[in-house]
Amino acid sequence: MGNTIEFTSFEDAKIAFLERLEHFVKSNQFKVKIGKKPYYPSPLWDDVTE
Repeated sequence: MGNTIEFTSFEDAKIAFLERLEHFVKSNQFKVKIGKKPYYPSPLWDDVTE
């Protein structure tokens, strides 16, 4: 956190944001799966049976 990235197009920024979001969700799903607490509760990772 704290680093800034400049993009030349909205599409590039959107793709980078969605990739970062996907990584964050998968990271929290993994934490829940191995019995650790996620950063905060969310329906995106509270049920890891999917």
